Amino acid sequence: MNNKYTTQSLKVQFKNSHGFMLDGRLDLPADIEPTAYAIMCHCFTCTKETLTTSRVCRGLAQQGMAVLRFDFTGLGGSQGEFADSNFSSMVDDVLSASHYLKEHYHSPVALIGHSMGGTAVLAASPEIESCHSVITIASPAQPQHILHHFGSAMKQLEAGEDAHITVADVRYPVKPQFIADVKQYNLKHKLGSFYKRLLSIRAGKDELVAENNAEEIIRYTSAEHKLLHLDDADHLFRNREASNTMVNEIADWVIQPNEL
Repeated sequence: MNNKYTTQSLKVQFKNSHGFMLDGRLDLPADIEPTAYAIMCHCFTCTKETLTTSRVCRGLAQQGMAVLRFDFTGLGGSQGEFADSNFSSMVDDVLSASHYLKEHYHSPVALIGHSMGGTAVLAASPEIESCHSVITIASPAQPQHILHHFGSAMKQLEAGEDAHITVADVRYPVKPQFIADVKQYNLKHKLGSFYKRLLSIRAGKDELVAENNAEEIIRYTSAEHKLLHLDDADHLFRNREASNTMVNEIADWVIQPNEL
């Protein structure tokens, strides 16, 4: 699709299952009824305003979709402490976002996630009946992948001590419970008879997530699937042309089955 609708961004807030208020934005076309509703999740320690997330959501809104992006617990404008969050809380936040859309707008037909956000939507998707399509963008095939970036903090955490990790020159507090939570996830086992349509996108210049993760994700589903390789994209999809191609591919993937 290449339609270019005028868009609007609505501020929304909703509670997760722990009672924390999560801050979000609903990007949607201003003058037409959206062709589909979706949820977009940002990367680890990022926010809903991160380049990849904001570009995808606004680009899809220009093509007629409504996309809810939000800050995970303890990040951006959302309540809660990051140190108390973990992969399970990310999955819970995705489910809370789905409940919000279902109650106030329409149930989401697609879940989209960048990096760890993509791993989280994979884990959440079996519990969202309305979702027929999952799109992962430069995502790890297993949540344990994130531990490779904890560096020297791993020794403290494995010893049961609190620690700090540094991501993009920002320090974040992490507790040992994060390690225990992420290690207990076997995504392949959890997905079991996964039947959602799956678009797995990998970046040719990704400096954080190896390309074989996208191929492993594809193997999770027995339904229709596609592997999209974008040669000129880095992990954050800073390349505008690659980003535009990605948005067009996502729109086609989501909207076509929704129009059947």
